[in-house]
Amino acid sequence: MMPTKSQASEVQESAAFVTRTVLVVDDDISVRHLVAAGLRRRGYRILAAGNGLQALQIAERHPGRIDALVTDLNMPYLCGPEVANRLTAVRPQLRVLFMSGCVPEGRAATELLATGGMLLQKPFTLDELWRKLQESLRRNKENLHTGSRENA
Repeated sequence: MMPTKSQASEVQESAAFVTRTVLVVDDDISVRHLVAAGLRRRGYRILAAGNGLQALQIAERHPGRIDALVTDLNMPYLCGPEVANRLTAVRPQLRVLFMSGCVPEGRAATELLATGGMLLQKPFTLDELWRKLQESLRRNKENLHTGSRENA
């Protein structure tokens, strides 16, 4: 029995997410491990860093594509938006998902919006994380098809 077009599309989309590489950055080791383990179980390849400087070093040494950056907003050395800005400058296809326990205001909110990233409010479930990451990656796919680099 041949799969329907809808089933084939779901399998193709699922396979696309399985081959994605995500850089997870959080200075809280328990959050970093939880996020990395949860995304690994969903089939993502994970690169992990404890701060922004480590994230830049890992990204620089990684020879392959990095599809998404999942990063805490507030960290020592480099904050999440600064890491995102530096990485998207050299990897423009990179999608950004920020995690934060507080809603950014003022300058922080402006920096967040400037990166084109999405925000996931802590605490969150692994299902919420996965759905938000999928949404971010789909936005990238839609933007590539429309020729736009901006988020809708």
